[in-house]
This record gives sequence, C-alpha cells and structure tokens, in this order.
Amino acid sequence: MLNVLLLDFQFKMLPCASKSLFNLDCPLCGFQRSLIFLINGDFKKSFMQYPPLIPVCLLMVLFMIHLFSRQMVTKKLMDYSSVIVLLIVSVSYITKLIIA
Repeated sequence: MLNVLLLDFQFKMLPCASKSLFNLDCPLCGFQRSLIFLINGDFKKSFMQYPPLIPVCLLMVLFMIHLFSRQMVTKKLMDYSSVIVLLIVSVSYITKLIIA
C-alpha cells in the first residue's frame, strides 16, 4: 500500500512556481524528490538532492509538538530552531546558486 502511495506521489509532485515563471530554483527546490529518496531509504541521494531536508523535517516536527504542548517545546526553542534551519537552507541555496 505504501509503495502505491509513493509511486502516486512521485508522479503528482507540485511544480515549483519560481522555476516555472523565472527559470530560477527556489530555496526549497529538490525537497519533494529528496523526501521520496529518504522514504525509499536512499539517504545519500536524498542528501545530494536537498541537503537541508533533515533539519527542515525536524523543524516541522518541533512545530507540530509546539502546537500541542507549548511547555514541551517553548517559543524560544522554536525561534532558535527556526533561525538555525533558515541559516542552513540559506547556505545550501547560495551554494547551489554559486555552483550551478
């Protein structure tokens, strides 16, 4: 069942508006393909496709926990985590633009 859902997801990925309109990658370009590689267990391809995937996913998990328990994950922790992930995504994006 999971394989069918993954195959369906692979063929219905959302197009990048920035790439479509301006022919320029956005900071999240590669996220969907990287997530598919990660779910399939191919960690190397996942990292090569989009290096900040794990920090972004961890931030999403922290955010979900924060929604349900503000004592377990405080606003201060969310703020620091968000800044760190933003820096990681920014460095990755700038590196990709320079190399490409």
